[in-house]
Amino acid sequence: MDARIDVPLLRLIEQAEIHAMVASEAASQSPHLHARRFGAAAGFTNLKQHNTLFNRTVGAGEEEADEIEKIIAWYDSFGVPPRFDICPPRRGPRLSRALSRAGLEPEVHPSFSRRLMVGEARGPGQRRAHSGVEIEVRLIESDDDLRAFIDIQIEVWPEDGFTREARFAQLSASSGRADIRRYLAMIDNRPVATAALSLTPEVGWLSAGAVRDEFRRRGVQRALIAQRMNDAAQAGCAHVATLVSPGSASERNLRRADFTPACDRQLWLPPDWTDRPFYRGAG
Repeated sequence: MDARIDVPLLRLIEQAEIHAMVASEAASQSPHLHARRFGAAAGFTNLKQHNTLFNRTVGAGEEEADEIEKIIAWYDSFGVPPRFDICPPRRGPRLSRALSRAGLEPEVHPSFSRRLMVGEARGPGQRRAHSGVEIEVRLIESDDDLRAFIDIQIEVWPEDGFTREARFAQLSASSGRADIRRYLAMIDNRPVATAALSLTPEVGWLSAGAVRDEFRRRGVQRALIAQRMNDAAQAGCAHVATLVSPGSASERNLRRADFTPACDRQLWLPPDWTDRPFYRGAG
């Protein structure tokens, strides 16, 4: 963790992530989407998505040690193995004991690692230009724009398994909210990439980044990052944050925008989680 990233800021970052998931992903109240608060932590599950990124608990720290058994019971009620995304600087001895007593242990496979990145929100005067390609970044304001957003998401992330109709219904439920903004990046009037920004008073959360293969390496993602940093600053946020795979192109682009690592998450799971029916039946 960068020396400038303190534990209170980590807590704010995780609360911004929770807000984004509740406001956007669980807004439609679909019968297969569930979210529940446990103190400062929040559990999420998507019964149609056999993917750990959709079925996890975020925001648990030392103060939530007494909530661990309740969270596990909540996941058990859906037949979903519990997963806890833990920031090590927020994990003390009480939380460690509670997780271990529940039979959970850290997942060590590197492909499951996720890194929280944080940067300072920037005002318009600090916006960076991109040469060579004319990139227009615009807010989604119509159903047609939202459908274009969804088409790119499904093209880039087919493993998420959403149908266009289900995704449209889900995202439409949060359209028009002041704290949720979705973007399209355009080249020659063609939608080529997507992004989203969720706003809390302190931290803007960046998500939904997807660039069509043929338009990568043209500065599109950097333009979307810059736009959201500017918009977060205009909304009064001091920081912006997001979650990436360590060493990914997304992390490299964020570092160019002066983001720094906030922490590498530990993923605590039952040792036999891949053998549970929920995940075993996904293949």
